[in-house]
Amino acid sequence: MQILNKQITYGLYLPKNSPHFWLLYYLTDKGYWDFYGTRVKIVDKLVKADLIAVKASEKIPPGYKILIKLSNFEPYSIYLRNPAQNFSFKNKAIILPSKGSKQYRDLVDFLSRQGLKPYKDYTPYFDLPEEIKEEAFMAGIGNLYITSSLTPLKKLNPFAVIKAPDLAVLAVKDDIKFKELQKIISALYHGQKAFYQNPETTGFLSLAPATQQKLFLFLNNEGFFSKNLSFNPVTVALAQQYYNNPQGPFFPESFYQKLFNQIREKVSFTDLLLFVFNKIFS
Repeated sequence: MQILNKQITYGLYLPKNSPHFWLLYYLTDKGYWDFYGTRVKIVDKLVKADLIAVKASEKIPPGYKILIKLSNFEPYSIYLRNPAQNFSFKNKAIILPSKGSKQYRDLVDFLSRQGLKPYKDYTPYFDLPEEIKEEAFMAGIGNLYITSSLTPLKKLNPFAVIKAPDLAVLAVKDDIKFKELQKIISALYHGQKAFYQNPETTGFLSLAPATQQKLFLFLNNEGFFSKNLSFNPVTVALAQQYYNNPQGPFFPESFYQKLFNQIREKVSFTDLLLFVFNKIFS
């Protein structure tokens, strides 16, 4: 946190190349933070951050609490070579992410919930180099190919989507004053409305603009993005899973209610002048 000319600048830790954080990319690209009276600067280390964009499965560091959730699940696409009439995972050879990765664990857990065990009910192929998996599958290796939906394949279209239990959140230092959080949540609220009405490509993602546009439509149709800013943003079940605590790293429920009830509907003249001033002299 830095204070310059009586205005606080907050450090935002924002990893690149994750569609989970697309809303924050948009707000940063369009200057929504400044527009509602908050200065935000991207930082490259967690220790410098007042705001952090993080996956729930990666754990929230001590001293931070969740403000909002940004996505609803971890998406994985199922690819087939031919249309399936009676689709089944059973007795199939399935190309999966590399063994030991979180993606591999997500998918093995999903299949286990369907009552399927590796090597007994299906054969996992997890040791193929990532760069040749699509071509290998098209050449006839494996019956199914399951991989992250967030890195679209070039030649194949997904048959279905697996929605694994993970999500992204924006967490804030728990000592940020309520008045400052009001500005942050107002920028998020109004930026989110603009984002869904007119999504744009971003330099935070390394995908080509046309691929970004296609991916956004796909994820939006699947319900990937969190569109409701509401208190208690992560479900109790997820809190129990990731934090071994029914409450999780949350503010009290009454705090969220008060905060979201006081979202600023309009930009003040002072904020507008600050926004213009910062754009000219930053």
